Amino acid sequence: MPEACDPESPVMTRSLRFAIALAICLITLLGYSVDTNHVRVGDTFPARLLPLTIMGEGDLDFNEYVAAAPEGRGLAEFYMFNRVGDRVISYYSIVPGLINLPTHYAARLIGVDNFAEYQLLGRITATLCTAGSVFFMAWILLGLCRQTSTAIVFTLVYAFATSAWSVAATALWQHGPSLLFLCAAFAGLCSRHRLGALFAGLMLGMAVWNRLPNGGYALMTGLYLARYRPKDLLVFLAGASVPALGLFSYSHSHWGTVTALGEGHQVALMGGPLLKNLAGLLISPNRGLFVYSPVLLFSLPMLYRVLARPGRQPLLFAWSLGALAILFAHAYWTIWWGGHSFGYRLITETVPVFIILLALSYERWITKSRLALAGFAVLASASFYVHFLGAVHYPGNWNNSPRDIDDAPERAWDFRDTQIGRLGDKLFEATDEAGQPHPDTDPN
Repeated sequence: MPEACDPESPVMTRSLRFAIALAICLITLLGYSVDTNHVRVGDTFPARLLPLTIMGEGDLDFNEYVAAAPEGRGLAEFYMFNRVGDRVISYYSIVPGLINLPTHYAARLIGVDNFAEYQLLGRITATLCTAGSVFFMAWILLGLCRQTSTAIVFTLVYAFATSAWSVAATALWQHGPSLLFLCAAFAGLCSRHRLGALFAGLMLGMAVWNRLPNGGYALMTGLYLARYRPKDLLVFLAGASVPALGLFSYSHSHWGTVTALGEGHQVALMGGPLLKNLAGLLISPNRGLFVYSPVLLFSLPMLYRVLARPGRQPLLFAWSLGALAILFAHAYWTIWWGGHSFGYRLITETVPVFIILLALSYERWITKSRLALAGFAVLASASFYVHFLGAVHYPGNWNNSPRDIDDAPERAWDFRDTQIGRLGDKLFEATDEAGQPHPDTDPN
């Protein structure tokens, strides 16, 4: 694989590459829109509400909603908010909420009641972000893969056989914007143009402001540029400085210190048993990356090759280290299972790198063996099925019953009662009900 993935050739012109990537993006957007399951997640509440407070009050706090909090409690008592001085602010990064703002303005222009439809509008924003990441993934793979068909297939694998669909596209978590920023940044770095480095810096800066563990990618990218493309480093840092200023300014004005880095997570939450948690993130039956997206197992040979020969593919080497940094950071996180989540939600940001590695592994090894091709087809189908369940039938009740996962995280290792199995039962129950005759009709 060449270091740059922005080829200039008569076979794949930029305009054709753009057209193919856009077509895949639109197909994905259509696929995501078929699902009308609006997952209502507490973590996403501030991001869904922030556009309303910006448009109504012109600020970034939620003070106007304190008296209207449900259950007779103050808004700051809910875990997704924090009181700092005389302000009630989001516990999480405000970036998803800022990205949600254009959707609200567009809705207002066509006469939609923003407050009544704020949950749906948040879902639309999440879907658009994730579909945008699919466009950039297609752009990347069209430059990396020898065959156009390979790039198309693995872009669709990314879109529908990973947590991009079941998590990022279904609710306004931080993951949808993260995937958009990360895929856009990698696409920018693949270009040899100076503007590509500037764009990558801007996107990675936004990725870090949006979700701090993405700093692993930013750090590794900086080291890669310093070693292999020193003339692009300052341009990259100039791009990254814009969101960095936004992050530090917000942290100082609303959290009272720039060291807060825009959100409430504390270092005190680090310190879990690393190897045990790492195993949970990778292979546990109710949170494991390779259980929910088993097709990604085929990316491991290419990951080994890239890490063993860093000088051959330095950009991919840097980003592989960034993905591993995210993985190990969350393994060190005491709440490694991610609360009430579907599958490996917390490490969704590793998916773009695993998909790129998977596509390259496919062309180098998988296509040369019928057995490997059959195994790939089976695991890709299984991955699609799992994330279909997550997109359409989550949440179900697995996270709550028989014990809350947050009180009994060992349930992540329960092989007899699995989240996938419960959602599968829910699917087949819905199918059975759909096949039953209506009570007002004569079955004869």
